[in-house]
Amino acid sequence: MESLVRAPELESPLGWLNTDKALRIADELRGQVVLLDFWTYCCINCLHILPDLKFLEDKYGRDPLVVIGVHSAKFANEASRQTIRSAIHRYEIEHPVIVDDRMQLWRAYAVRSWPTFVLIDPEGYVADTLSGEGNRDALDQSIARLMNEHREKGTLADGPLTLRRDAAVEPASGLAFPGKVLADADGKRVFISDT
Repeated sequence: MESLVRAPELESPLGWLNTDKALRIADELRGQVVLLDFWTYCCINCLHILPDLKFLEDKYGRDPLVVIGVHSAKFANEASRQTIRSAIHRYEIEHPVIVDDRMQLWRAYAVRSWPTFVLIDPEGYVADTLSGEGNRDALDQSIARLMNEHREKGTLADGPLTLRRDAAVEPASGLAFPGKVLADADGKRVFISDT
């Protein structure tokens, strides 16, 4: 018989971004299928999977699925709340993000690489762990399986968790993340690249 592993609680001294409240497995997340995405904003592989996460969030938008980014910084400059919040807005991430600046959750979930996904079932147990890119279909199948199993058991919430997310505030300049400037003296124009 397979033994179940209780998912470690989601706690961080620096807290949460992109949500109006901290989320606990034992409380708000009870009855939800939870997909943790261990990422860092300077990892290209982590950025490549953002469309996969968006696909899953859209597909299960009316179901009890909560995607949570766990930002585990690789370098010291990636660990500040301000730079992480900026990255959340730059990459249009809509799900909550917990700041794992000391890699506590990284160690608690035995993560070894970016990106890593951990699925937690509605009863708070680790159901699956996958690493790397190209896992959208496997995640989709695991999420569907967990929803069906827990709907039959009566442990699945009736609907999605309601969260108020940070609004993207337009900067006064109209530019979000200007990167380069080119002045064209002949044409009397200025070109600005904005990511």
